Amino acid sequence: MRAVLAGRAGSPAELVVTLGGGARRLGGWLDHRAVWVYGALIALVMATCRLAIVSFTIEPDESWILLSTYKAFHLAPPGAEGIRFPTITSGGLHLLVHGLLGLATRAILFHRLVSLLFLAGLLAMVFALLRRRGTGRGQAAMATALVLATPGLVLQSALAMAEIMVTVVLLATAIHWERRGRLSLAGSALTGMLLGLSCATRTNCLVAMPVFVAFAALDAEDWARGLSRAAALAAAALATYALGVLGYAALFSIGDWNGFKAAILGATGVAKEKGLGQRIPDIALAADFFPPFLIAALLGAIAACRPRGIEPLRLPLLLVALGLAGAAAWVAKAPIPHVRYAWPFAPFLFVAAGLMVPLTGLLAQGWTRLALHLFVIAAVLQQTATSLVYINTGDSLVAVYQANRQAILSGRMASHSSAADQQAMARALAALPAQAEVTTPTTPMGYPLTYLSGREIRGVLPWNDAGSAPRYVLLSPGDFAVFHPDAKTIAWLHRNGTPAFHSGEYALFAITGHEPYPTP
Repeated sequence: MRAVLAGRAGSPAELVVTLGGGARRLGGWLDHRAVWVYGALIALVMATCRLAIVSFTIEPDESWILLSTYKAFHLAPPGAEGIRFPTITSGGLHLLVHGLLGLATRAILFHRLVSLLFLAGLLAMVFALLRRRGTGRGQAAMATALVLATPGLVLQSALAMAEIMVTVVLLATAIHWERRGRLSLAGSALTGMLLGLSCATRTNCLVAMPVFVAFAALDAEDWARGLSRAAALAAAALATYALGVLGYAALFSIGDWNGFKAAILGATGVAKEKGLGQRIPDIALAADFFPPFLIAALLGAIAACRPRGIEPLRLPLLLVALGLAGAAAWVAKAPIPHVRYAWPFAPFLFVAAGLMVPLTGLLAQGWTRLALHLFVIAAVLQQTATSLVYINTGDSLVAVYQANRQAILSGRMASHSSAADQQAMARALAALPAQAEVTTPTTPMGYPLTYLSGREIRGVLPWNDAGSAPRYVLLSPGDFAVFHPDAKTIAWLHRNGTPAFHSGEYALFAITGHEPYPTP
């Protein structure tokens, strides 16, 4: 029997030759059809994002930001009175685009489609950048598809948030600086204006400002020119950012400026000090969004390509520096371990990798080219599979916390639609008597249903026994899967409440007792 098998399989050397021939044919096939292969991958991810858009519930931050935008444009629906301060952490271009779109419609589908359009713009920008640098169409398609392996991409591209939008703006800022901004004072000032717009769109982009200033100062013929260009860039960036923030605040008509300051410092993480015990878990989690092996490979590739000179390395080096600055800021100052705060910096590491691959010579060898093809395809498919698990979860807040490893990642198929459950609860809330007082354990958890129902939903306050308004407590999937109500809260609901309505994991309790809500 062994002799027969050996006769059929041939010698080990022949087997290696056969496998090598098959690998070369596969590599050649991928090389010749790279545009079609990676175009299909891009189409798959775009379709996944489209599925997520219609499957996800409205997320608390998403509704909070949109309600704030509508209020600034005097379009706020009923129930938005409780939003006292503008969400300055997401303004700028996001405020302008969604405010103008809000003049036509508040339907969440259309606002989410804006994010999908910006994802398409990001991919087109990366592909055009690679082609401009002399990369072949197939290789440019492969490097562009690599961006789709960025963790959290579908989450950021399927919600009406500012992250994918600011990724496009900040990448455009880096490209402009590399091409024109570093060459003159006027160019540096224009780069600064784009950088200020990025910071106004997402406040966490402020950590990019010292990176751009340092590059502007160091990449010049002499110190005088470098420092003057750095100063022009910084002044234009700060002025544009201040204009965006103050303009948003002026549209909002803020009265309590001290409260506004406290809210902004808390939202940006400036007012929060992290101890070592908090930073260690954040460092471990940061590795999910800023892969250490990718950073090490990028730094090694840049070092290996130094003999080529600074010209081809300038943009990849800037993008890696931005990625490292974003990772450091995420660990040090992110208010919560949230995937949102990893953007726009995490994608820049993948864009930089796509720019570096043609420079390293890896594409010149058949084996390494095949390995890169398989790596990119596998990485994109792995992220797409993970995204489908999030989509199956349905609840956007729970999905975001699954990405942060703060909620259980379950592959079990959901037996109901969370988005439909949210809509059903919104209809039930809208049908309550006008004087009904609806509360939820934390104020932001009520914003999605305020957005849908037009009814203000407040954070839990001590009950006023003298009041006569019907009192209700609303619980959402995130209250169970993310924040986990303690035994005191459950016992309080059992003694004081009766179920009034439920749909899926949304539950509304009518409160008939008079015990105060338990404090943490």
